[in-house]
Amino acid sequence: MNKITSQPPHQSPRQRLVPVIIWALMFIMAAAIGLLIYWAVAAGDVLEVKNSPVPVRTIRPHAQANGVVILKTDFCKKVNATGRVRVSFVSTSREVFLPISEDKSPPRCETTELPIIIPKDIAPDTYVVKFRVTYQVNPLKSVIEDFDSQPFEVVKE
Repeated sequence: MNKITSQPPHQSPRQRLVPVIIWALMFIMAAAIGLLIYWAVAAGDVLEVKNSPVPVRTIRPHAQANGVVILKTDFCKKVNATGRVRVSFVSTSREVFLPISEDKSPPRCETTELPIIIPKDIAPDTYVVKFRVTYQVNPLKSVIEDFDSQPFEVVKE
C-alpha cells in the first residue's frame, strides 16, 4: 500500500514573507484609522472664561488713546494646546486690531489682571475688547474661542 503524505509545497523565503508583510500593513492601516478617528472626536473645549464679559477698569477716570485698560479675567485652560490670540477694540463703527500673539501656557485655572495698551490712533468712542483664540488641538481639528470685555469709553486726550 502506498502512503500518501501531504507535505506543504516548498516555499521560498520570498513567499513566506508575503503574509507577514500583509499582516504588518493591515496593522499599520488599522492604527492609522484609529488615530484619525481619535483626532476627529477629540475634545473641543479648550478654554473656559468664567466671567465673560470680562470686567474692565482704568487707571485714570476715563480711558484715553495710548493709555491702558485692565481686564480681570477668570479662566480655565483645559488642554495643553498652542493658540493664536487676536485682540481687537470693537465699537459700533470700527474695529482696531492689535498684533497677533501666541498662547503657549499649560493647562491651569487662574484669575488675573491683564493690562492692554489702547492704540494711540484710536478714535473716541465706546469699545469692547474682543479676544479670538484659535487653538490647533491636533492636526485635524482647530477650535476657536471668543470672549469680550465689558464696554468702556475712550475719550479724547
